[in-house]
Amino acid sequence: MSELNRQIQFIEWFNDLKTFDDYDKLAILEERTLMYKNLRSKLYKRFIKAKYKKKSYLYLTLSPDKFLRNIECTKQNLEELDRWCNNWFKFNKKHYGPDWCYVVEVGSNGDHGHVHAIVEIRNSHKHAEALKASWKRTFPNNQLLTSKNLGIKDNSRGEYCYLRIDRDDILFDKLNYFINDRKATHINLYDPGLTGSGGLFTDKLRDL
Repeated sequence: MSELNRQIQFIEWFNDLKTFDDYDKLAILEERTLMYKNLRSKLYKRFIKAKYKKKSYLYLTLSPDKFLRNIECTKQNLEELDRWCNNWFKFNKKHYGPDWCYVVEVGSNGDHGHVHAIVEIRNSHKHAEALKASWKRTFPNNQLLTSKNLGIKDNSRGEYCYLRIDRDDILFDKLNYFINDRKATHINLYDPGLTGSGGLFTDKLRDL
């Protein structure tokens, strides 16, 4: 078969591809021309990256200033935090994928209601603004007015704290942080037992 015919055959075959499994058929073709290499790169982007794109997660701490906007740990307040979390993380398809989990905590002295969450982030555009606005409608006296990127190491504090997670070891470490007995110096006075999860994290939290 001439080189020209080989290229024509490849182009026809490439255009007819319908499934990811067809990628394996590349083994029968020889990498001889620049055209082949360019088409192979396009094929990789078309199937491999599209199907196996690594998920990206966002770790969140939602914690109003304890001295200015604290959420007292009454039964009513903690249950309201739980309801807000379930509604926001479970049904927010605009920003999140199916993997999500949260835990409501009370702090080391049992007097500071706050939330930790991990979500599969799909759309981060104006995510913080939307979350803060929803939180404000439910907790008008306990707003999240300051923000902090936890990936930046400094002494600043924030009420809306976030960390983008793209590594499995960091993800597992943060999931462990949801278990009160594994918090070391950050352990809560007690565990109110208010948590929720969906997708992949439903099994992961159960197995930790």
